[in-house]
Amino acid sequence: MMHTGYVGSKEARSFLAIVFCASIALTLPQDLALSAGRAGWLSMVIALLVALLACTLFSRIVEFAPGDSVITMAGQWWGSAGRWIVGVILWGYFVLITALVTRAFVEAVIGTILPRTPAHVVMFLFMAVTVYIAYYGIETLSRLSQLVAVVLLVGFLLLLVADLGWMDHRYLYPVLGPGLGTVVAAGVAKSSYFSELVLLGLMFPSIRVVRDSGRIARGAVWIAGVLMILMVLGYTLSFPPPSGADNPFPFYQLARLVYLGRFIQRMEAIFDVLWVLSAVIYIAAGLWAATQSLAQAGDLPVYRPLVFATAALVYGVASLPADYVQTADLTNRYLRTWGWVMLLGLPAVLWVGAVISRRRREG
Repeated sequence: MMHTGYVGSKEARSFLAIVFCASIALTLPQDLALSAGRAGWLSMVIALLVALLACTLFSRIVEFAPGDSVITMAGQWWGSAGRWIVGVILWGYFVLITALVTRAFVEAVIGTILPRTPAHVVMFLFMAVTVYIAYYGIETLSRLSQLVAVVLLVGFLLLLVADLGWMDHRYLYPVLGPGLGTVVAAGVAKSSYFSELVLLGLMFPSIRVVRDSGRIARGAVWIAGVLMILMVLGYTLSFPPPSGADNPFPFYQLARLVYLGRFIQRMEAIFDVLWVLSAVIYIAAGLWAATQSLAQAGDLPVYRPLVFATAALVYGVASLPADYVQTADLTNRYLRTWGWVMLLGLPAVLWVGAVISRRRREG
């Protein structure tokens, strides 16, 4: 497989963290409010722990075949059939989740910034920019992510600080929300917000020091996880129970609360930039991952010719939901509830396959 450059640890960590954090600008706070009520932030703590377990599995896998992606590993252990199965599963997953996230971002932009603009126009603009980035590969994506990461981190934290005056600790009670069992179950299910960690498995050949993969994954999960917990906690403290689960654009509603005096208000337009930046990187990452998955499954020497066809497919799938409500429902009910199967299942199966393969060789 042709390399399009190598990625350092800092760039890879920034890239993965931004991909995880893209959900903050969409449905994450509302989804946690619906799933765990006032204890949504506790569910995110559990989700973070589950994601760290997945990081451990990925770090174990890379020890068996340093420098190979999870797809080429499957080919080594199970032949071309295994390579195709893993590659097609990853390809389908990234096409679907990228399409739904693209549509969600488009609907968010239309609903808050450009209400008179047709959805297909906004979607075309997103796709045009992200195709260009995905075409130039993971090195371009990771370096762009390192530049954007500081802006996003500062922006998210400033938003929370600016909304401190609206937060009420009484909105946290009862602390365990609907009950401990529900909170734990929601935490395991919502670890699906870290399911994009499988991107790391495609990045193994491009990471400059591949044995740092475990530290890269854990660093990205810790950064994104803590920020997710803070955002869900801030959202919970800012809105009373009835309205917290009803905001279709929770991040935008938090931005609208910012009021620092008569001359410093209506600051949501500034925070909308964070939306766009995270959307561009996420969609480009999804396109790159989908094309890489298909190219590696077919053992192709290059992936770039597939970028345009994959983008057209993502555009078509993103056009299928009727509106934002249906898009959010599909995302939250399926991808963000069962994505943990991909997060834990893929590395677990590959790890078992690697152990069996090694024992056979040694035997």
